[in-house]
Amino acid sequence: MSAQIAKRPKNVNSRLSAALGYATKLRWYVVPCNGKVPLIKDWPKRASKNPEQIKRWWREFPDANISIAAGKSGLCVLDVDGEEGQQSLTKLRGNKRPRTVRAKTGGGGEHSVFKRPEGGLKNRTRIMPGLDIKCDGGLFVVAPSIHESGSPYRWKEGQSPFECEVKAAPPWLLELVWNGSKEGKPTDHPIELDLAKMLKEGIRGGERDDTLFRLMLRLKRLRALEDLEFIAKLVQKHLTDEGHHPFTEQDALKCARSAWKSEYTDTVLGKEETGLEIWDSKEPKPQWIIRGFIREGLALLAGPSKGGKSWIALEMALSVVLNGRKCFDSFKAETCQALYVDLEDTAANNKVRLRKLMSKRRDANLSNLKVRREWPPGESGADTLEDYLRDHLQIKLVVIDCLARVRASRKKNQDLLDYDYKTLACYRRVAHDFHVAVVVIHHFNKGAGLNDEFDRISGSTGLQAVPDTLIAYDGKRGARGGKVQITGRVAKDKAFAIERDSDERPIWKDAEEYEFTTAQKEVIQQLREVHPDSMSPRDLSDIVGTKPGTMRKRLLTMKNKGLIEAIGDGRNTRYRAIKKSKRGDSD
Repeated sequence: MSAQIAKRPKNVNSRLSAALGYATKLRWYVVPCNGKVPLIKDWPKRASKNPEQIKRWWREFPDANISIAAGKSGLCVLDVDGEEGQQSLTKLRGNKRPRTVRAKTGGGGEHSVFKRPEGGLKNRTRIMPGLDIKCDGGLFVVAPSIHESGSPYRWKEGQSPFECEVKAAPPWLLELVWNGSKEGKPTDHPIELDLAKMLKEGIRGGERDDTLFRLMLRLKRLRALEDLEFIAKLVQKHLTDEGHHPFTEQDALKCARSAWKSEYTDTVLGKEETGLEIWDSKEPKPQWIIRGFIREGLALLAGPSKGGKSWIALEMALSVVLNGRKCFDSFKAETCQALYVDLEDTAANNKVRLRKLMSKRRDANLSNLKVRREWPPGESGADTLEDYLRDHLQIKLVVIDCLARVRASRKKNQDLLDYDYKTLACYRRVAHDFHVAVVVIHHFNKGAGLNDEFDRISGSTGLQAVPDTLIAYDGKRGARGGKVQITGRVAKDKAFAIERDSDERPIWKDAEEYEFTTAQKEVIQQLREVHPDSMSPRDLSDIVGTKPGTMRKRLLTMKNKGLIEAIGDGRNTRYRAIKKSKRGDSD
């Protein structure tokens, strides 16, 4: 950009440190600016709280001012411009000033920072002389940035966002906004549209209680009871003055108090749809990334420690980046790029695993597999993924190995279910926003004995509630494969097995055939190596861990296939392995 950035402070690194503080501690979205002008294109979408992205910006623009995307950060800012703005504010409030986060601007004005009203609010200029509102689509410059006059922006003493809570917008400010709407200024805030219509047209007979009650519900989340009562009386007085006479002041106060006590929140007042509208909607189904296995959305792949989960995950990634390669040599995959976040293994082990799965054949398409070995925890990790996907639109599959490495620290007294739920919810949001599949690797509980494989997933049920797809893999340490079970919101429950070949590549197997073959091998091992003379069905069932009736049926099937031979009959029947020479086998 040709314009010169305003005066450089003595320590430019202080701006980077401050920008990182706003992003990581307050979760505010940062934008680098030349004065007040954004230095990045499409800033409303690219505003970021990702530390790595912010560092890259300040390496490119070391002198940049720090701006915050107000609405995106959940903020609404009253911008008081110079003496004219102070006079307007004094006319409104006397010498009282908002008890919230406040700053002195480099141009001699003030910023009062409030919570963004539910439903949003567009920027407003000159709601009174010298008074503007910055919210959705708005930026405000923060300390320690430098104004073009050379004066710094700074937080009021004791009222910085690190010392003071951001408060809800006060009723007097809402009244000011509403009066602006009444005078014909543009508005598209849902609450304001409803209220503006109410103030202008009144309330139709039979709808007064419901209409006001719904308005109170919309406002209740960010306000105290006395604020609701104030607004209710304000609405009642205006309607009375206009000759609508819908209800008394006592009725209005009763409605506000009922809304305050109600178990419902403004969330019930989102866009209402009918069943027919949902039926006729054009909303597309989540697309397959690996057909019959992985769809767009969040998937949790869990299994025992050292059981081969990483081999499976890498095979999935290779199937999408290598044109024509089927996942597990069975499932067709969309050809696209993949991101593998490997937080468990070393680069050396990655190389060994990759070369084995590729049968030591180098392929130029491997450049479509992106590997990262560092990733921030918690919501910062989801924000990092959001920024990464925005810059890499060809990526359709993301593998995170493993969940434990991207968890944030659990807060003191935080409920475990809530902690687990929030850990994955942020990644599910990113997966659906960008129409990608995000597969997170996790572990089973070390204890065994649970009949349902999904109940063995380590953690609370919060981890099972979030993913669109749950994948349980029962491969044991040292085993060459295991059974895979899949369930989910859209996918039909299914099961199959995978077994690693000589190159360690996981290959699809029929679940029943695999399970039975594995059981047969276990029986033959006992008969051939441990008890070569003979064993009874009861002895075998005790050692292998199956029911006696199941073992008798298995032994009879194996006898009929010529795998073992029976000695005796009836209850005294015992079994022994057939020697290889009898079966015509050779070494």
